Amino acid sequence: MGAELVLRVNVYGLRHLTERLLASGAIAPGGSIVNIASLAGMAWQRHLDRIAALDAAEDFEAGIEVARGYEGDGPAAYVLSKEWVVAYTQRLAGQLLAQRIRVNSISPGASSS
Repeated sequence: MGAELVLRVNVYGLRHLTERLLASGAIAPGGSIVNIASLAGMAWQRHLDRIAALDAAEDFEAGIEVARGYEGDGPAAYVLSKEWVVAYTQRLAGQLLAQRIRVNSISPGASSS
């Protein structure tokens, strides 16, 4: 899978959908948001600069431009996107705490079968 598509779906699609649901009131107080991260995102704290670069896109369209300009390959984009999901989830959890909306991520690993 190409880097642009990975970032479009895992970063900007997730953020866009979440923002739309929150703005519409579809997630009421007491509700939950669960994001799918990955064990690939475990080193997110080491890459805050790259995560901030993804966050700098103000809206979905600007995010698509960031995704188009990403210079890494698909696997590198996947890791970065999952690092972003972990960081985004933590940030959003803090922002929505007063509204009593829980935000968590799940980080599955590779299957052993």
